[in-house]
Amino acid sequence: MNLKLTTILLVCLVINKPVYADSACQNEVFGHSNIAIDRTAETANEAQRLSMIDAHQEAFQTVLRRLLLASLPETMSVLPESVVPESLVELVHIRTETSLPSRYIAEIDICFSPDQMRALFAEADLAWAEVTSPLILIVPVFADGAGTRAWQVTHPWLSLWRGQAEANTGLLRYATLPPTLVNERQIKAEKLLQADRGVLQKAIARTKAAQILWARALVTLKEGEPQLDMQAILFDREGNVIAPVADKVFQGARADYEAQMMAFSQQVAEILAQGWQKANLRKEGVSNTLIAEVSFASHQEWLAKRQSLEALPVINRISTLMLAANNEPENDADNQTSTQVIEGRNAPKPMAKATILIDMNGSVDALRYALTPLGYALSFTDDKAVIR
Repeated sequence: MNLKLTTILLVCLVINKPVYADSACQNEVFGHSNIAIDRTAETANEAQRLSMIDAHQEAFQTVLRRLLLASLPETMSVLPESVVPESLVELVHIRTETSLPSRYIAEIDICFSPDQMRALFAEADLAWAEVTSPLILIVPVFADGAGTRAWQVTHPWLSLWRGQAEANTGLLRYATLPPTLVNERQIKAEKLLQADRGVLQKAIARTKAAQILWARALVTLKEGEPQLDMQAILFDREGNVIAPVADKVFQGARADYEAQMMAFSQQVAEILAQGWQKANLRKEGVSNTLIAEVSFASHQEWLAKRQSLEALPVINRISTLMLAANNEPENDADNQTSTQVIEGRNAPKPMAKATILIDMNGSVDALRYALTPLGYALSFTDDKAVIR
């Protein structure tokens, strides 16, 4: 396999909640939702006790895989052996529960304490990421001698990508378009196969996604023998190529195609997950801060802006360094200092400024694109970055 992308920084908008967002956890990235339990034992109480131990272990491993670098599973072994997942739990939410003689059936959410988990990582000297990515629309398409398909429900290539999006519990968030008759007629498979810019724009316009993961599988003949050619490319909302992710050509028995497809889709997901995590790693004692300048016209506006900024997942906390009146001239584009300015879109000339220190959970790029849904945009120049 030719892995053309070693580290991808997914510079996109943080728009939708992740697939596990129906969690009862206040901070869902530190929890595991919809854990299915069905355990038998000598008594119902014993079945419940044993199932809870298993559920806590499952939830703990899920959260570790989500927050720590997926490419470095050995980091989990650095954690103290004395760690008991139950001791880190903040909340256990029971969605459904049935207790029968010698059997316990339930569906639960387990939420770990973010502060205790961060302290655990700091003690083990581990770096982690806890910022969820923007929504990525997966658009799979398959072609062989029988034609081109993008909406067939049972096709292995198409269904495995949809299943991967539904089963994902990591920091990356995926979406797919439903295989409806309307989509089939308006988003032609033949155009998708060509990664036609217009049809990619039409596809993403039906979602709140910020990027498209185009996944193509093509069966052709080479020297009379069939070969499976797979490729994945990341596009932006305008249908422009951000980066090739991976490609692979397999020559072998058709009976092996499905296993090859599964391996390829998992590899693509791993590459993207590693890129996002590496770009948003945080570590105790390592500075991940930004000094920014926020302009506002009234005290109420300042409080509202601060509250909206603090609600962003990428921001851990905000400290106010200085409040001052704005005495700059109306047209000050050529007289700017080395700070960052945050202003509302189409805002009138501000009357005051707040200089703030932003402690981030992720990268500056993650912050920049997280601001966009609020009507802000962080951009940098040689002298000053202005958000309008």
